[in-house]
Amino acid sequence: MIAAKLVGSVIGKKIDNKYFGGAFGRNKERIETALFVLKIIKALMKTKKGNAEKVSGKIIDDLKAATPVDTGALRDSARFEGNKAGGKVISGGTPETMKTFKGGTFDQALGVEYGTQHTPAQPYYWPTMRNHEKKIEQSLGKAIETEFSD
Repeated sequence: MIAAKLVGSVIGKKIDNKYFGGAFGRNKERIETALFVLKIIKALMKTKKGNAEKVSGKIIDDLKAATPVDTGALRDSARFEGNKAGGKVISGGTPETMKTFKGGTFDQALGVEYGTQHTPAQPYYWPTMRNHEKKIEQSLGKAIETEFSD
């Protein structure tokens, strides 16, 4: 039994070295792959952060144009909030868009987007975001190509 394991391990090492470049070769390839993946993640984060504010300007303009207007508070609440990952486009979430009712408070943005018991939905946020998905994707793609072309 011990002899069979020993012969198997010797044959296994020979096959490993002959066909796969040995353990060192495989580990080197794994390390290079991991480094490449880290480079892609770094480029994505850098690109996303750099592009977020630039791309969001047009989205916010379109969002404001699509927002149903009652008092104008919801339309005026559309903004870009930056963070470490890049940021996000937000509508609502301000004291002016909070509405009080018997059970508590809710954000007008949700009531308008999804509707309430008394008013039908008037979707404005998600349709606008969906219209910009391809543009955002293309913008990120170009920025990543630029990042890797150096």
